[in-house]
Amino acid sequence: MTWPGLTSQLIRKNLPKTRATIQGHIKQDFKNLRLTVRIKEEDLLANVVPIPLTPEGRTNDCYFIICTKEEGTTYSDLCGSYPVKSARGNQYIVVCYDYNSNAILAEPIQTRAAANISNAVEKMLTKLTNAGAPPKLHILDNEASKHLKHKLLKQKIKY
Repeated sequence: MTWPGLTSQLIRKNLPKTRATIQGHIKQDFKNLRLTVRIKEEDLLANVVPIPLTPEGRTNDCYFIICTKEEGTTYSDLCGSYPVKSARGNQYIVVCYDYNSNAILAEPIQTRAAANISNAVEKMLTKLTNAGAPPKLHILDNEASKHLKHKLLKQKIKY
């Protein structure tokens, strides 16, 4: 509108024809295509259940694998230190993931002290329990304190 006489037809007429291309790294292999852990055939066949899909007398069977993930499985981890403290003095975040409800909870803490971490994890597990997804198995990282393990046992949660 501010250029008199300039129309979309004139622009299309004078622009060079370009070839459509795909942007990005199209020639690279996709990530996470192969397993890094070798699965034994016996472990794989332990979860296979045959289900006949045809009338009796035929031998056609269909197989599927049942996921044996335990109900109420949660995971927690402490994120690394952030470079700047928050206005409330928090410098770390504890993250908790619940498998069944697909919930991701986070709780800020000030220090890496065992009491702070276990209080944050306990607060998040209480939220899950109040929401109707009580944890039964809690997967910890290798830095878990005895204080946290004691609290989990007190609430009858396996770790």
